Amino acid sequence: MTNNILLAYSRPRSGELDEEYNAFFDFFYTQCMLSVPGVVAATRYRLSHQQMEWIRPASQEPRWPFGLEHTYLTVYEIEPSASAEDIFDGMRESAGAKTVRNPDQVPVVWGPQWFYTPITSRETSARLKPKENDEAATPTHIWVVPNSPLSEDVELANNLWYTTQSNLQYPGFLSVTRYRLGPVQQPGDVGETAWPHGRHTQLALWELSDLPTAAHHRRKAYEAGASFPNYPWIPPIRELRKADDHIIYQAITNRVQPIFKP
Repeated sequence: MTNNILLAYSRPRSGELDEEYNAFFDFFYTQCMLSVPGVVAATRYRLSHQQMEWIRPASQEPRWPFGLEHTYLTVYEIEPSASAEDIFDGMRESAGAKTVRNPDQVPVVWGPQWFYTPITSRETSARLKPKENDEAATPTHIWVVPNSPLSEDVELANNLWYTTQSNLQYPGFLSVTRYRLGPVQQPGDVGETAWPHGRHTQLALWELSDLPTAAHHRRKAYEAGASFPNYPWIPPIRELRKADDHIIYQAITNRVQPIFKP
């Protein structure tokens, strides 16, 4: 079964604290989070300096960090049987383990955390041929695309758009996994707002093995007015769902698993 995920955004308190920020996560905080029951793995990412400049956010703000407040993202993988309540309760109960001697010295500005449940498994391209070596197929970046079907009437067609392989037909794209925004979120991140808390209801998480190649082919498709070969029985994606920011992050760690579980 595909894991749930928790997207956790943050940034260093200042540019001068980037090294301390990464040390805090790599040598302390990530393993604290992995000690929470139900959290099985974590991968850390940094906002990529290369974005697809014809799409938001880079189309509106062309310079890094493209108008975004948080420049780092950790994707925590959550066991399918663990609920958002389980994870958020576990995080609160383990807060003592994350206490440092002087909280004012923590080099992190914490951002929101969003819990998602899977719609699909990890889907790879039907056109991908076996690689000569595993390293060639290692994801180097992810492309995070929150989106919402325009209506319940087109949700099936929206799903079919993805099953036609969409971006996976292009070199440089490895896989896509689709998620739905969970019904329960961290109270501090949503306040009194009702689901979906002003956010898109779905998320497409694309894995890229070669960002320049993927961007080149995606740009050609954009300029041609299509993102996949014309299948006349499926409407264009712009008639199926709304998406705003398409954000690329570069992997800065491997997939990290717990060293110790209590």
